[in-house]
Amino acid sequence: MNIPPELVPSFESLPQSPGVYLFRDKEGKVLYVGKSVRLKDRVKSYFVLGGSHLGPKTNKLIQTTHNIDHIVTDSEIEALLLESDLIKRHKPPFNTQWKDDKSYKYIQVCFGALRKQRGLHYVVDKKYWPWITTSRKKDDRNSLYFGPFPAGRTVNSVLITLRRIFPWCKYQTFEQYRREEKACFYSHIGLCPGICNGSITLDEYWKIFDHLVLFLHGKKKTVQESFRKNMIDEAENEHFERAAFYRDQLEKINYITQQFHDPHEYLNNVNLREDLRAEELNQLLNVIGMNTEKYLSEFVIEGYDISNLGGLFTVASRVSFKGGDADKSQYRRYRIRREKLPNDFAAMKEVLARRLNGKDPYPDLILIDGGKGQLHAALEVIHQLGHTVPAIGLAKKLETIIVPSSDGYKELTLPANSPARKLVMRIRDESHRFAQSYHKHLRSKYMLNKS
Repeated sequence: MNIPPELVPSFESLPQSPGVYLFRDKEGKVLYVGKSVRLKDRVKSYFVLGGSHLGPKTNKLIQTTHNIDHIVTDSEIEALLLESDLIKRHKPPFNTQWKDDKSYKYIQVCFGALRKQRGLHYVVDKKYWPWITTSRKKDDRNSLYFGPFPAGRTVNSVLITLRRIFPWCKYQTFEQYRREEKACFYSHIGLCPGICNGSITLDEYWKIFDHLVLFLHGKKKTVQESFRKNMIDEAENEHFERAAFYRDQLEKINYITQQFHDPHEYLNNVNLREDLRAEELNQLLNVIGMNTEKYLSEFVIEGYDISNLGGLFTVASRVSFKGGDADKSQYRRYRIRREKLPNDFAAMKEVLARRLNGKDPYPDLILIDGGKGQLHAALEVIHQLGHTVPAIGLAKKLETIIVPSSDGYKELTLPANSPARKLVMRIRDESHRFAQSYHKHLRSKYMLNKS
């Protein structure tokens, strides 16, 4: 197969980000819609080996394609829902052709349509028991369906993720569920709300599914507000376990989805992701009182974290975010050399000294995972080496930003849903993950050699 030369710039310029891609013909008609966690790698895979690895239908698609568009999203879940929306909107012929191979799936909320039509009291009185499954057909009028989704395996992995936020029971009918004194295994790991042993009522169980349905419709903010209200109500009534449940759900939904947006937002603005990143950076710079002459898309923040366990190993991570997005080519990890005992302040000093004495270009801002003590250690090294790179800290308590001031340090608490807070949390979480992965690697290597 000869690759149409006009397509080469289309896939070479794609980002390594989650999103959807659209193959179009010469009139601009959408021929095929797909999704990927890494857009560039996925689209480029169509053109390796000259297309000799592709089947006849895919070869025909490539030969018919004259342009490749893409829309970047913030998560795989968003890409999945956007892909489904675009397929229903455009009815691409190649998606339709491949529907015959039975790879398409729907997310099925059993009895969801009945609950919507007849109300909560009806399904509870009749003991209709909701559950989640996947289906290749929309053949149950009592169920709600979301999709179709071309990637069946992706649907399954997304459901695993959603179950952490909206736990459900594996049993499919009210008669099947078990009434035991002890909660099942899935309850202990947070994947079942305890309906199987009567920990919650069927009415409460249905409300979990109501939130799940809203979420699948892209109504994240509505779900968050409902969880927040429920948490406050339960706490005021001294139902502290239930209040903690809603608090945990809020944390999970924020962590797992990060920035979740309705698919229609991406359709209305294909540059949505870039606009959101610019908003995050602009707000952060305003909050900390920092000016920059750089384009925000070129602004670089490096995040640092220290990880240790009983003095066995102390390691550090450096992550780099350019324009608000991770630039993994600039990630670095450090094995702390000087300190035998856990000393995070000394470790931070060593890491930054090694970093600033290196040859890599300096960042525009340094973010330290820690409070005043960690930030003070970092600033000491920066000043001792004669550098002027600005640095801030992020304290874990209430996600407070620590910035240097004329009389020491000041604390800035950002609103829970502010763009700047989302940015610094994303950088902090990534630096923590990267440090932990290196620490785990060294521990495993140590235990292997010891054995």
